[in-house]
Amino acid sequence: MMDSAYTPHGVYGGTAGAAIRALIAPARYVQGPGVLDDLGRYVSPLRVSRAALLLSPGGSTRFGGRIR
Repeated sequence: MMDSAYTPHGVYGGTAGAAIRALIAPARYVQGPGVLDDLGRYVSPLRVSRAALLLSPGGSTRFGGRIR
């Protein structure tokens, strides 16, 4: 559990006290029933040659073959 006094400035603060923005999260997050059926729809606008999906071991067991 994180200390309630924790502030990210010590880790993510800029030089000379200048504030910077840090977002530690995926740029896009899609979740819900039927999402795998439309996976191409969510990935195609990215206009990249490669994409990655993060799966838990259980998710990989249940859905890995379907995603591949």
